[in-house]
Amino acid sequence: MTERLRAIEIAEGALVADLVVVFQVIWMFVPPLGIWLRLLIPVVCSILLLRQRFSIGILSTIVAVGIAGLLTGPNLIDLAYLCIECLCGLAIGRAMARQWHHGLILTLGTLIIGLGRYLILMPLILLLGVLSLMLRRASLLGTMSMQLLDQLAGLIGLGAWWQRTIDPLLTLLLGLTIQYWWLSLLLSCCLSAFPAILVIYTISTLAARRLGYAVRPFPDGRVRRALMQIMRWITALSRMRYGTP
Repeated sequence: MTERLRAIEIAEGALVADLVVVFQVIWMFVPPLGIWLRLLIPVVCSILLLRQRFSIGILSTIVAVGIAGLLTGPNLIDLAYLCIECLCGLAIGRAMARQWHHGLILTLGTLIIGLGRYLILMPLILLLGVLSLMLRRASLLGTMSMQLLDQLAGLIGLGAWWQRTIDPLLTLLLGLTIQYWWLSLLLSCCLSAFPAILVIYTISTLAARRLGYAVRPFPDGRVRRALMQIMRWITALSRMRYGTP
């Protein structure tokens, strides 16, 4: 941060900040479109880290969050999540530049987004006093799900085995989930963040390789072959369904 900023660094940091603000504004006023464009916020931040220093990414994030706050108002939750998304993109970009393994990058991005959501939700739950209501709803949902699974197991002739073997395990799991709700909330935040991180990382690697950066392709190896096989199966099924050659 003590080095003198170059003109190209300032220009690229400002460009990324502008794109982030545009995506955030669209998210605020046109949610059906903004929910998809919001996935590009970490992507542009990751590309910036492939080109510039980490300090430029931090400055760009600060500027983007400040301008977004001026344009959309002091919506602290959205601004906090915007900051988390930018930091996630910066971390992914730095990891891509250092040729980290795909699993490590996906884990890093998932933890950043998951912990960010957790740190946002936890104070809201405690301040609003909805913890008891949330636990009752979770317990009711778990009980209803177990009853539905019992009925499905009975339909396929496994009712007795299910109630004797699986039901006690599910009951124990539901009790632990309610008892350690704070850990369950953290796990749910991380699990729900993983699909978004998967899409973000895929777009980031495709964009980076398209721009000529020597990053590891994703998906590659077995994952790419598995996806191609799934696509071939889907294509074959669609041809069978519609009678196309």
